[in-house]
Amino acid sequence: MFESVKDLIYKLFGRIIKHSNKDIAEAKEQTREYQDTTRENITAIFANSLSTLAFSDSSISITDGNNSTTKRTDLLNNVMQDFWANIKQNIAIGNGCGMIVSIPYCVNGKLYIDNVSKDRMFVSGMQGKDITKLTVMAAVRHTDNGIKYVRWVDYSVENGIYTIRQKATKNGVPCSLSEVEDWAGILPEMHIANVNKLPVGIYKCPTSSRRPDRIDGVPISFGCQKTIERIHNCLEDIEKEYNNKKAKVFADASLFDKNDKIEKTIFKTFNVDSGLEDKVFFEIFDPAFRDTSYYNRLEHLFAQLEKEIGTSRGILTDLNITNGATATEIRRATFQTFSLCDDIHKNAEKYIDGLVYGLNILANYFNLTPESDYQINYEWSYSMLEDTQNTFNQLIQAKSVGAVETAEIRQFITGEDYETAKAKVEAIKASEPNISDLIGE
Repeated sequence: MFESVKDLIYKLFGRIIKHSNKDIAEAKEQTREYQDTTRENITAIFANSLSTLAFSDSSISITDGNNSTTKRTDLLNNVMQDFWANIKQNIAIGNGCGMIVSIPYCVNGKLYIDNVSKDRMFVSGMQGKDITKLTVMAAVRHTDNGIKYVRWVDYSVENGIYTIRQKATKNGVPCSLSEVEDWAGILPEMHIANVNKLPVGIYKCPTSSRRPDRIDGVPISFGCQKTIERIHNCLEDIEKEYNNKKAKVFADASLFDKNDKIEKTIFKTFNVDSGLEDKVFFEIFDPAFRDTSYYNRLEHLFAQLEKEIGTSRGILTDLNITNGATATEIRRATFQTFSLCDDIHKNAEKYIDGLVYGLNILANYFNLTPESDYQINYEWSYSMLEDTQNTFNQLIQAKSVGAVETAEIRQFITGEDYETAKAKVEAIKASEPNISDLIGE
């Protein structure tokens, strides 16, 4: 199967895929494991938790670099605000599978973004660590009559020329893009000059692949499979213990009818050959639930997995922070998780930079707005390390000595971008009565 995918890409675009069959098989399996919903998914728990921690209360904005906007920056910002609304999900997929690629494209004068997990991307060209040629299974459509359409897109940058080629297959056989209504308006081939890197967004999970030559990223739980299996086994043991603990009543057969149903509501005692002098009506087996030993082991395995992945306590285990803990104590208790989130931020910035670069190139090519410079502004939240009251007090003190503006304080409180916060502050000032008018001067 994997060889047929490589053969198909070669037949469609003439590309020789650099991934080995083993790498392709691993990518497919790692993606399947992350998407598995049939049992407790430890990888998904870590991927989703870290994505939430890294991106909660964070924001992005695009300006012209001078705290102002243009038609071009407005266009890019609008597209990216919609994209940012789902950033946690995208980064969770990237951390859970190892990699996610976001690719911009334009249809009928509007910019869109395809998100592709690593089992659907195939690298055919590299320059150092930079990917220069990439083929992706961009979209799949299934019809009611069992037909499978796939849109394949080949991206390459050579000698400053960015080339995009799109083709479709119908049950594995090349067909026209127009056979699928959504794809009918897509250009089969484009060539754009003055492009110095592949203009797509590529996010790689910061977990080490332990192989310097590996092209793709690896899941956040890479190399921790033994511990994860022990956790699954322990959870299964707890479930078995719980079921075994259920009370069992041993009663004489005369109480039941032929269908093992109890019809009578009034019973007489009967003799049981138990070796005891007393007559016994029921014998009950009710073993104790050995919860302490099982949950101690589970807690130990949770803590071990957190160490293996590189986080502090608090993902699977409880975070041991007492009420009234200082910012320093919080920082120490969560430092490893914060460091990992910081790596996620750095990789996410490369991801977004490449994506916005691609959107800007398409905006130029299709002349969607007048060209202008742009700057991406990231606002990352550090709430897991900060005492928010402390930070607010620092901002107030900084404002009193002229080190920050009132807009920056409002931005901290509301989470608005700088321009919005500044406009709101100016509007508030304009609506306030002048003290001179109030006292009649």
